Amino acid sequence: MITDSMKSHLVESAEEVFQTMVPTPIITGEVLDGAEVHETADIAATVGVIGPSSALVTCYSTRPVARTLTAAILGVDESEIQSESADAMGEFANMIAGSFRNRMSGEGGNWAITIPSVVTGQNLTMRYGVGMRRVLCPFTLGSGTFFVELVLNSD
Repeated sequence: MITDSMKSHLVESAEEVFQTMVPTPIITGEVLDGAEVHETADIAATVGVIGPSSALVTCYSTRPVARTLTAAILGVDESEIQSESADAMGEFANMIAGSFRNRMSGEGGNWAITIPSVVTGQNLTMRYGVGMRRVLCPFTLGSGTFFVELVLNSD
């Protein structure tokens, strides 16, 4: 079960990374239980979180939003971005998962994270097995939306 505490930790972790890495103001949306990404996603970065439970933190966006984040992380103009978006999205997911892990460790148990995995394509949709629980939080920046998802194994 994904607890209210886990939801709060996920949102706070993402907001912390945005505040640190992205000078653009963001609007945090409502955390949606059991939701899938409803907008087109062209890039997804996933980091496993392992501890008393097994979970995934996944970040989704369109290519334009990924370019905006990449430019902000690298401190360059968007026009200078070539193929760095996959690495930047992986690092962004890694920072959010790391912050989430630290917050969860404060509640007890040893937590660790895996290396990021990034997938690019068109109209990406992630499907999970029976018994997996998920929450999704949208973050709006500029004219686009960036999604952060927590998937928890119900075991």
